[in-house]
This record gives sequence, C-alpha cells and structure tokens, in this order.
Amino acid sequence: MISKKELQYYSSLLTKKHRKTENKWKEEIVKLSDKKIFSDSKKANVLMGKVKMLVPVQSLTHSEKKKEEKINREYSYINSEAEIRLDIRGERPEEAELQVNKFVDNAYSAGLTRIEILHGKGTGVLKRTVKEILSKHSSVKTFYFAPIEMGGDGITIAELK
Repeated sequence: MISKKELQYYSSLLTKKHRKTENKWKEEIVKLSDKKIFSDSKKANVLMGKVKMLVPVQSLTHSEKKKEEKINREYSYINSEAEIRLDIRGERPEEAELQVNKFVDNAYSAGLTRIEILHGKGTGVLKRTVKEILSKHSSVKTFYFAPIEMGGDGITIAELK
C-alpha cells in the first residue's frame, strides 16, 4: 500500500492541467492494493502484479471496481428420466443384480416412492435374487409381489424411503 507521504508526493507531481482529477487519482491509488501507480509529470509507471508499464498520464482514467455478481447456483441431482419398471426377464442373476441395484439407486435419487421389477415366474432364480437385493438395500422400505391382475408373483413392487 502507498503511504500518505508518497501519495502527497506523487500527487504534487501532477501538472496543473491534471489537478482537477487529483481527488480521483488519490481515490484510485488508495483503492488499488495489488496495483500501484507511480507518476512523474508526463508518464506513469503502472504496476499490475509482475507487469510494469510506462504510460502517458493523460491516457489513464479513473475506473470503478466492477461489482461481482453472485450467481445463485442450485444443483439438482434428480434424474428426470427415471423409470418405474425394470424388466430383467431372461437375464442371468449376476447381470440382473447390477441392473436392479442401479435401478433402485436411480429411482431413489429421482424421488420415486414406488418401483416395479418384472422378473417373471420361470424357475424362481431371478425372484430370489431380487428378494435378496431388496432386503439388503438401504433405500428400500418394503417390497411385495404385485396383485394377480398386475402380474402376480412375476413382478416385485418395492416402496422406497
């Protein structure tokens, strides 16, 4: 920062022609913390960080600090494309496990409260896999088979927290 004595000295170097803007110069010099202006009668050394430039005093103008606009950023992680039904018929249990976990996670993050997993009746392997996954998943409140008219024990309905 420039001391008061330095400010008076550099202000006195300004020609009479520039005395009208002396107050503006004082304000500008005081405002600048990273930038320091040292002037002689016709040229001024302007320091900005590591860059030093010699410019005519007449070309310098008083500038106002730009007000920083605060941008209110709100992020939403809700997946608007979340499906309510997953069809895993014909899949292997290992593949189905990944799909079901991803499906439940996406539905939970999208704010869904109820999802359906269509595993079919078949041999019951996928039904058991789905039951194991849903019983261990932290986002699942409860799960049950669909009513007969909606598919019965070929569809598992899960209610999410």
